[in-house]
Amino acid sequence: MNVLQVSKFWFPRGGTESYIAGVIGELRRRGHSVAEFGMQDEENGPVAYADAFVPPVDLSAGGRDMGIAGRILTSARLLYDPRAARGVRTVAADFQPDVAHVHLFERHLTSAVVRGLARAGVPVVQTFHDYSFVCANYTLMRGMVTPCPMECMRKGYQRAIVHRCVQRSRAASALGALELFARREVFRYHRHVRTFVSPSAYLREILLEGGLDPRRVVHVPNYVRAADFEPSFEPGGYVLYVGRLSFEKGLRTLLEVAAELPRLEFRIVGRGPEAE
Repeated sequence: MNVLQVSKFWFPRGGTESYIAGVIGELRRRGHSVAEFGMQDEENGPVAYADAFVPPVDLSAGGRDMGIAGRILTSARLLYDPRAARGVRTVAADFQPDVAHVHLFERHLTSAVVRGLARAGVPVVQTFHDYSFVCANYTLMRGMVTPCPMECMRKGYQRAIVHRCVQRSRAASALGALELFARREVFRYHRHVRTFVSPSAYLREILLEGGLDPRRVVHVPNYVRAADFEPSFEPGGYVLYVGRLSFEKGLRTLLEVAAELPRLEFRIVGRGPEAE
């Protein structure tokens, strides 16, 4: 079987990329052919169709370092990028995938990549790694501070702007709310996905509340290759956090705990927007 894996990033940025790398390795071990599609980045590993990848876009600064023209262009691209549709169709025409496994595509690849696959006649399966289907900042954390009762779904997408949910900025939140609205209500990308995969039962319930057909959403827990790990039951001399450095991981709480326990050493390993 030919399987096309689609995601924004193709370097070890976080848990999603580790998961995808594991899936690809397992597919190849079982005799399947795998190709990749995503966004160009100098940190990407070797991939067969890198020339078809979409050009990079950096949204980490929320457009604050761009001029007016740059902001307008980036905003339009964030909603729908035809280059993603063209690129993925180019890959599909050569690789001839039996199925496309889509992961993270929002903002960088946009709904265009899913529609491009549909127009190429490629069946699409999507695995969710966050709450992007119902939340402008993907975390279900209102204002990046407190848990959110899905206000954008229940009271309107403008709630993301009210609470400054994206980068704690009204401008970035307005763009995030517009992107979520366009993805769900204008382009309705989910109509082109045959099956949605949720790694947790809780996330599946959120997706159903967000309007997905329960017959199309399956719960498949994330896997781990137990043989790759050797447990150690000897106590160590420190507390270790390994993971993405972003607000929803609870790192501020961890630092507060560390301050209360000065005799314990805490070590943090990872990368992300909260690194500083």
